[in-house]
Amino acid sequence: ALRLVLLRVQRAHGGGWVEEDLLAIDHGHGPGVVVLVGIADHQLGRDALHAQHAHRHGGQILADAALLGEAGIHLGQRAGGDGLGAHEVIGELAGDEFFLGGGADREQNLIYDDLISRKEAVLEAMDAGTTFLLICGGYQMFGQYYRDQTGKTVNGLSIFDYYTIASDRDHRCIGNIAIEIRMDGEHFRAIGFENHGGQTMNVTTPFGSVLTGHGNQYRSQAEGFLNDQVVATYMHGPLLPKNPMIADLVLKRGLKRNYGEVALEPLDDTLERRAREVMFQRYAISPDIPLESTEQP
Repeated sequence: ALRLVLLRVQRAHGGGWVEEDLLAIDHGHGPGVVVLVGIADHQLGRDALHAQHAHRHGGQILADAALLGEAGIHLGQRAGGDGLGAHEVIGELAGDEFFLGGGADREQNLIYDDLISRKEAVLEAMDAGTTFLLICGGYQMFGQYYRDQTGKTVNGLSIFDYYTIASDRDHRCIGNIAIEIRMDGEHFRAIGFENHGGQTMNVTTPFGSVLTGHGNQYRSQAEGFLNDQVVATYMHGPLLPKNPMIADLVLKRGLKRNYGEVALEPLDDTLERRAREVMFQRYAISPDIPLESTEQP
């Protein structure tokens, strides 16, 4: 039986280590089948996430945890209380699902060197079939590089071909955004909030097409990056609670590695769907795909 477990981990902070919690799934052979908190969260910790409250990446974690709880996967405390260092968690990245959020440049720089040093672990996880959910700064870090407003270039993990260049303040991408998505045989619309100065270029397989908002670049037509293992996007605010269908698809991708195709029990998404409808109505956009657009091109 699956159960959601709470691990005590350590993260680098101020030249030392502080303890923090990591959510994972225990499938009976040790915790970590689905890692719900990725590098950014247990390295930066709640203090940095709270400082970047508008990003609300913690909402992604709570959304996954809530879905798992309603599916009968219960929260429990790992027995024994042995701590795991952050390096151990990343170095043994054998989970089914990996989440990497972002933050302001200062917070991201705190984990940059550590993340780059663990590129091989990330590649091994990809080779092993791990699913990745990358949001904002996490999305950028998996590209070739990030060039800031001063012209300084910071190399990324270079796993994908896209790259990001910081814009001036007049071209910052900020506000509500709606996109249309084709993912894993599903065709639907999603709503979120974007707040990024980075202009991400050379994306060949975007997450979705922009209905309103900006996307990868100021007033662009494409948003995010998508392949069979990776969902990368600038949509937070947060992404998963506002879009239950994305939460379901990401969880199904994560579980597929060890359990094959999983049919998740339907949940009562009445409140979430109502909230979506309100946001779409503000922009005179239907939250549903018009019938004439449901066929594959």
